[in-house]
Amino acid sequence: MQHQLMMAPRSPSIYSIQKDPREFAWCDPKLPEAIHTLQHQFPIVQANAAVYLQHMCFSDNKVKMEVYRLGCFEHLVDLSDHRVLEVQKNACGALKNLVFGKSTDENKIAVKNVGGIPGFWDC
Repeated sequence: MQHQLMMAPRSPSIYSIQKDPREFAWCDPKLPEAIHTLQHQFPIVQANAAVYLQHMCFSDNKVKMEVYRLGCFEHLVDLSDHRVLEVQKNACGALKNLVFGKSTDENKIAVKNVGGIPGFWDC
């Protein structure tokens, strides 16, 4: 049975939590932080990290190349089979954006090298 996940209000990044409370402010995470957050223990945090990567990679080949350099494909492929449906959908959306386009062959190969997603390429 698939678990549904309600999206919570936006939570602060790790960077903003570690700041002095008197300097508290929202900030968007950097790519390394977002990639690291894919391994968080809470599914809502994993889902948010995956959807953040999905949006950051949309039509931005520089970001796609940076994600390739940082390496997160194994985590996203693993999350595509998560018990929580929202995590699955967001991980698949991030993977789709990371491999879309003519200049993303390295990303396509990286997904294949970590086991890929059966049937994903048929969509």
